[in-house]
Amino acid sequence: MPSMSYSTTSVQSKSEAVSLQQHIAQFREQRTPFFFYNLEVLRETLKAMKAVTDPLGYHVHYAFKANSNPRILEVIREHGLGADCVSGNEVKRAVETGFAS
Repeated sequence: MPSMSYSTTSVQSKSEAVSLQQHIAQFREQRTPFFFYNLEVLRETLKAMKAVTDPLGYHVHYAFKANSNPRILEVIREHGLGADCVSGNEVKRAVETGFAS
């Protein structure tokens, strides 16, 4: 089986008007497979979730097994989510990215 290398690309849109066509043009230059994260969409989603859960007194935790990208975790931590860790490596990543121990 051929070996595969993965790259991770984080893109933060300077404007909400960034078109799909502009993103597609960026993708053409990327080696595959790669992951695209729209950090602005992530931030807006986290704000919306917090607006619903905070008044109810819920403290939401993010499952580290879903994605351990440090930049994504930083944004999640900045929005006040806790870390849901199962393995030792997940705990290690949580500490490395600044989640409270």
